[in-house]
Amino acid sequence: MTQRTSWFKIVAHNFRTGIFWKMFFLAMLVISIIGWKIATDYQSEINNLGDFYFIFFAGPDNFSLSLLLLLIWFIPQMFFYYLIGNMAYGELSQHGYVLLPRIGSRKKWWSGKVAGLFLISMVYLIAVIVGSTIGACMSLSTEIISLNQPVTITNIWPGSQTFTGFQLVWVIVLLYISSYWALGTLQLATSLIFKKSADSFLLVSMLLLFSCIASIDQAGLVRWLPGTQTILARHSFIDTTIPDFSLGWSLLYNLILFIISFLVGNWVMKRLDITRALPSQ
Repeated sequence: MTQRTSWFKIVAHNFRTGIFWKMFFLAMLVISIIGWKIATDYQSEINNLGDFYFIFFAGPDNFSLSLLLLLIWFIPQMFFYYLIGNMAYGELSQHGYVLLPRIGSRKKWWSGKVAGLFLISMVYLIAVIVGSTIGACMSLSTEIISLNQPVTITNIWPGSQTFTGFQLVWVIVLLYISSYWALGTLQLATSLIFKKSADSFLLVSMLLLFSCIASIDQAGLVRWLPGTQTILARHSFIDTTIPDFSLGWSLLYNLILFIISFLVGNWVMKRLDITRALPSQ
């Protein structure tokens, strides 16, 4: 009789194998270089570490499309979705016949994937924050490397909410981890539908870019698009001209997107025919 693998071991396995770790370290090197470049180019505008984090994570504002700010916002997210690309369909097509009997059920396999994705989301964001900070510290003076002071760069938006660096980091953590988890689950689910990991990665990447570009100067549309949930500069607590786009809204939006993606993935996985060789990637 086959011994069933515990759910927690499944989650731990997915955390270890669910990401291209060699590419992960290359991505962190690129992110450190981006952090250094931002700190160098915006040195006159950065008065503390919170200002740096805002430039790095806020994304382009709602009235113009800065290619530089778009790339700064997009590249770290693109790396994340690329790194998890083979997490679901890639593993299933290569090792599904061995893993599923040991796990015991398809639902257990899928829920373990999604739980492992949450851990990867947290570790990746922490690594991005640390990597970008290392890059910034190569350019910024030690006197302004502080999170206790108010973020000053948001003053260019009249009426914007005041944050300390610590408060801003918490907002970044909540927005980005919830978005990574929601869109990442969507990517895993669609990889099972398409039976091709590359197509699901392209879908999510294009969804991010479409959301950012389509909502420019469209205040009423911004909060309804999945890719804009991580654009701090378009939230109402920064840009008061955008209505009802709060932190709570983004968390609820990402939760709903996650639930739908999880249920779709679970439904597809239950009906997926793995008795025949799956198409090669």
